Amino acid sequence: MKKIIGIYPWSETLANEGDKHQLLFKKALEDKGYQVKKINLKLLFPLTHALKKDIKVLVLDWVHSFYISQNLLKTLVKSTLGILELMFLNKRDTKIIWNIHNLHRHDEKFKIIEKFCFRQLAKKVDYLRVFDESHKFKVAEYLQVPLTKIISIQQGPYLYNKNIEVNINDRYKIPVDKKILLIFGSIRTGKGIDQFLKSFIACNSDNIYLLLAGKANEKKLEKEIENLVSGVKNIKFDNKFIPDEEVMAYFTGCDYVVLPYINTLNSGVLLLARTYNVKVLANMNFINHARASDKIGDLLNRAELQKFLDEISFEDAKSFSGQPKQYNWSTIVEKFEKLINE
Repeated sequence: MKKIIGIYPWSETLANEGDKHQLLFKKALEDKGYQVKKINLKLLFPLTHALKKDIKVLVLDWVHSFYISQNLLKTLVKSTLGILELMFLNKRDTKIIWNIHNLHRHDEKFKIIEKFCFRQLAKKVDYLRVFDESHKFKVAEYLQVPLTKIISIQQGPYLYNKNIEVNINDRYKIPVDKKILLIFGSIRTGKGIDQFLKSFIACNSDNIYLLLAGKANEKKLEKEIENLVSGVKNIKFDNKFIPDEEVMAYFTGCDYVVLPYINTLNSGVLLLARTYNVKVLANMNFINHARASDKIGDLLNRAELQKFLDEISFEDAKSFSGQPKQYNWSTIVEKFEKLINE
């Protein structure tokens, strides 16, 4: 009989279903015959709550909320209780695998407290899973764990069962002879999007349009971006959640996907760019993921960004076959099975 696996904390989206990474991973496990439990977050003693769910394997995703809140008092309470929980944690013969999506929060809120808590958590889990071999040394140094405890299993692809045609040029009134740079997904503090906007606006970019397609999670940041782009004709800010069935149209309709993130290890947006064979314009922390056609550098440096924009302006028009690059989630699960069943 196959082991029961819990995914925690289950992340709810606007569609009230779950994070795309978690949904696809859950389905791939179920296709292999595993029973998978979606475990919702409980803030008081979160690990103990999950370990009581009659599971044999616990897969952790975004655990920042175990220890950190938006204000200092709540953070001190949560982190103190979290450390106490780890000191007396009963794993109940459950194997714990922690997916390291990022080393810390995008906004770096209470980073020192978070790092201390994460290092204690890292001692308790059985494995830390990174999504690229190049991340191992960063994670080992940051969390002070031996390399033998870190395993590399690539991220599965973000493919969608249903796709509808959307003409991005028509929707946003972008002339067909202009290049399109796309910033896609959740817009939040710490991703570097606001800083990139300032750099882009300072450049000469008449032949290029920048499209921000995604919901701003914070009112202050939303207002700041609206003020920055107001009156700038070649920047389009579509402040809304983009439905799954339209995702392919956005990626196949742009020339480059922009990744201005400064401290991200793993990115679902990068995976989408790779899935649909779109070039990326990214900051230096994506250098290990770069392909020859990508442009990687300091996007917050005006001179360097201007150089990239000039090169993009003179590139030939993109061509897209209409079929995304195919991956196989079952291969990802097979690698997990080796850990689960050892």
